[in-house]
Amino acid sequence: MPDNIKVYRLHGWRKVVLYPVVLCMKLFASTLRIRLSERTKKFSRTHNYGAIMAFWHQNLFLIWKLNSLLKCRLPMYGLISPSNDGAWLSAFFSLMGIRSVRGSSGKRGLPAINELRKKLKQGANVAITPDGPTGPAKKFKNGISVLALHSRADVFLLAIEYESFWTLNTWDKFRIPKPFSKIFIDYEKFPYEDIQNLTPTEASLRFERALQSMEISQSKSR
Repeated sequence: MPDNIKVYRLHGWRKVVLYPVVLCMKLFASTLRIRLSERTKKFSRTHNYGAIMAFWHQNLFLIWKLNSLLKCRLPMYGLISPSNDGAWLSAFFSLMGIRSVRGSSGKRGLPAINELRKKLKQGANVAITPDGPTGPAKKFKNGISVLALHSRADVFLLAIEYESFWTLNTWDKFRIPKPFSKIFIDYEKFPYEDIQNLTPTEASLRFERALQSMEISQSKSR
């Protein structure tokens, strides 16, 4: 079936107006104090192949800084909705050094999966919010599992905890860390071999439970 979904993109002055936003974001981010767990520090020293990075949509604020936080030199791609809102996000991320593949669970799903498979094969990391773009919050959809199983890629679940933050009145309770606050990052690796005999739904449920458990442990240890 042909893909007739329109992919919105920014052009001209609309993209130019993002430059001051990018500058402000970089200045804001410079005040944040990042704390990586010991195994996350090890990851940043040894990771040298394309993998899938998964974290909740409410922590999307940090995706543009993910590569620098993990000290990873591989290119990073984010899965972003083909909508008009997604066009602004894609343009913003491109100015921050994050490339994008346009698609979502409801629109351009299969073409996006195929594009991401190619990026992983080429050695790039892929960042996806499993509950995006519209929820339900903190529930794994099958997109990441399908991508991992078809590409034979490892999945890294990222638990991100803010010491102090503002919460927006959105479906995901989107969080913005407050200036000069601490951010705690931990991860758990799921090699392809651990999920190769699972269905996408079974793998998604395992990922979901693991990430929720990591968040509980992270909150208790603070």
